[in-house]
Amino acid sequence: MVALEGLLTEDARWEMPPIPTWFDGRRDVLRLLAAKLRPGEGQRIMVETSANGRPAFAMYTRGRDGAFHAHTIQVPTLTRAGVSAVLTFHRADLFPFFGLPIDR
Repeated sequence: MVALEGLLTEDARWEMPPIPTWFDGRRDVLRLLAAKLRPGEGQRIMVETSANGRPAFAMYTRGRDGAFHAHTIQVPTLTRAGVSAVLTFHRADLFPFFGLPIDR
């Protein structure tokens, strides 16, 4: 979380279309992530990809079966000041469009 705090701009915005909720400001974004991310090493894998020519990341989360399963595609908006926005798509069915497997 400390590393993320350093990357986010003060006015960062986190959106999760089609969920009609968003989070404005570094503090609120970090609160969201702290509440939603299970703590501990080895709970997530982030895979670099791209979306419409922009940097993106696919996140896999460890399931109760011990395997990693598709969770979200995250598309950050990068500025000189840092990450000013992130669009997060909670759609595992999108992973094959990025050439990524559903499970790892």
